[in-house]
Amino acid sequence: MKPFLSLLFIAGAIGLLWGIAFPQWNQVVALRDEARTLENVVEEGDEAIAFMNELLERRNKISEAHLQKLARLVPSGPAKESALLELDGLAARSGIRLASLNFSTTDETTRRRAGESVAVTRGELKELGENFTLLGSYEGFRAFLRTLENNIRLTDLDAITFSSSDKNFFQFTLQAQSYYMDH
Repeated sequence: MKPFLSLLFIAGAIGLLWGIAFPQWNQVVALRDEARTLENVVEEGDEAIAFMNELLERRNKISEAHLQKLARLVPSGPAKESALLELDGLAARSGIRLASLNFSTTDETTRRRAGESVAVTRGELKELGENFTLLGSYEGFRAFLRTLENNIRLTDLDAITFSSSDKNFFQFTLQAQSYYMDH
């Protein structure tokens, strides 16, 4: 009878261990896994904060003059007024005249380029379509193109058409895009 009772107590202890301790052990293991996961998340967050601080430190080392050049290269917002003044100034320095200038938004540019599969916006960079007409000589137009090419504001020319009503007097029509950051 003693061996039977001993076996019964051992079986009861095993059952008790299996029924109570084993589920608790599973919870402990699950909590350890969750703690490791949370430690990894905290570590990744610390790495992200360190990277952000490094970027801020690098940004703060950029001189104000360079930041102003960057703002002119890709302005914050469409900056239509400055684009108008800039194109008019480039034309005047080249000895030709800006006769007209029309702007189109990114959506209108997208509709105009409906046949293209390239996305117009990438991230926060957007296009400002510019359609303008210049009046003057061919040499003045070539000088305008050189100054536009060397201008700080990024501008892509899509199309150029021209017509002449006089011997050395032309009407040049250009389709172009400049870019801006949409914040």
